[in-house]
Amino acid sequence: MHVHQEAKVDTQELRNKWISELDSIFDVAASIAKGKVNQQQVGDKLQSITPKERQMWAQVAASIGQVMGNLAKGYDVTKFDEDLDHLEELLKDLEKPREEDAKGEVQPGTTKL
Repeated sequence: MHVHQEAKVDTQELRNKWISELDSIFDVAASIAKGKVNQQQVGDKLQSITPKERQMWAQVAASIGQVMGNLAKGYDVTKFDEDLDHLEELLKDLEKPREEDAKGEVQPGTTKL
């Protein structure tokens, strides 16, 4: 019985940690999607974020929201892994148009892919 309670507490702590981390990423994705971030640093250059990239960031934010919702409802390892795989694919799609190596510091109001 004691092991069962300990595992339940650890699972809840993990959920809270993951939700908190995902919430931070959600805020960034939503800011980009809403136009609050106008440029991103790619290599040593600042480039404007295109409408298509904003749309892709909106999809990322929506996926993050779904993952957070699933975590809040319950812990299903298989579903969670599927959600994370989908989110990783969306992020890879965002990186494809700008495959230059990004180096240097990110300027205020920008993001670094």
